[in-house]
Amino acid sequence: MNLRTVLWSRLTLGVLSVIFLLLYTAQYKKYRSNYAYLSDKCSKLMVHSGGLSAQLQCKSNF
Repeated sequence: MNLRTVLWSRLTLGVLSVIFLLLYTAQYKKYRSNYAYLSDKCSKLMVHSGGLSAQLQCKSNF
């Protein structure tokens, strides 16, 4: 392989890696946000009802 091919392949790999990292970070933030929302919702539900039905309802949301 000549130098030009090597440089283009490395550039392509670098760009794809950055795109993958950005997508992964965005999905991770979305996951953390959803998890925090559901966790807060379940904890409030557990405090107010305090029964087995609240535990079962929380488990079904996750």
